[in-house]
Amino acid sequence: MKTSLTDELIREVYPIDEQEECYVAIQKETGRVMWFGKELNDSRSEIDKHNVANKCKEWIIKKGYKKVYSGIYESTDQGNLYICIIDSKEEDYILDFWKDNEPDAIFEACEWIRNKLKG
Repeated sequence: MKTSLTDELIREVYPIDEQEECYVAIQKETGRVMWFGKELNDSRSEIDKHNVANKCKEWIIKKGYKKVYSGIYESTDQGNLYICIIDSKEEDYILDFWKDNEPDAIFEACEWIRNKLKG
């Protein structure tokens, strides 16, 4: 299943600081999230997908949402089903996002928020 993680979301969660020597981006060839140096093709190290997901949950709270929960919802013979639930900041409703792994459920929730903020 295709991940919901995008370059745009990475730039929101890991803003580029012009003073720093490194930045975070998705490596095009592999789809992995990496620290890169400012030099061309200077990849430093991979960032674990779960660490990126935790940083994304912090980003959701910074955007004003009340609560974020993620975890396994159901375990079956065919695998696990994961959920990310966020409480609305303005209205009284709860949103849920389902994927076959926890980080992708979180990334999908973040993308939904990004699109909502764009209007």
